[in-house]
Amino acid sequence: MIAFGIRPKGTRAEIETLRHGVSLPATAAGFGVALQKDGNEWVAVYPFHVEDTPSFTIFTGRDNIQRYHCFGCGEHGDVLDFVEAIKGVDLKETVRLLNGGKAGPNVVPRKVEVRDIYAGIVPLDPPVELAQRQQVKLYNPKRAGTEREWGWFVPAMIRGICMGVPPR
Repeated sequence: MIAFGIRPKGTRAEIETLRHGVSLPATAAGFGVALQKDGNEWVAVYPFHVEDTPSFTIFTGRDNIQRYHCFGCGEHGDVLDFVEAIKGVDLKETVRLLNGGKAGPNVVPRKVEVRDIYAGIVPLDPPVELAQRQQVKLYNPKRAGTEREWGWFVPAMIRGICMGVPPR
């Protein structure tokens, strides 16, 4: 299916060559994941559980290996982990598939209980007084070196009071 001329037989060096040489976005798209480009990343609805909004991100790690992460359930991995999960196969079969082997159907997405990503986070008062609708600048290290490295947002709430809505 996605060969790229790499023929690992299963040794550690050959597996690492496959991990570095096979495009995770192309592999995911080849297995039916509808990816959308978002800066240097790709986003999609996670193919392994049922969800309505995209929580699946593919990015290039500091080690130059493409990896995925699901912000809904916390699962993560590289192209080998992705193929193992989406096809329900072991490493040997994953290597065969990535070298052009015929693939069976994808696994059926499972139902998972959505976890609260904010659980355990305690809100803090801002270090300075923010004016109503004042923009706050944020740094995103995953987008370092791009025009999207720095972002802006206007806080909807400050100290529990909705912006523009007086307290009761």
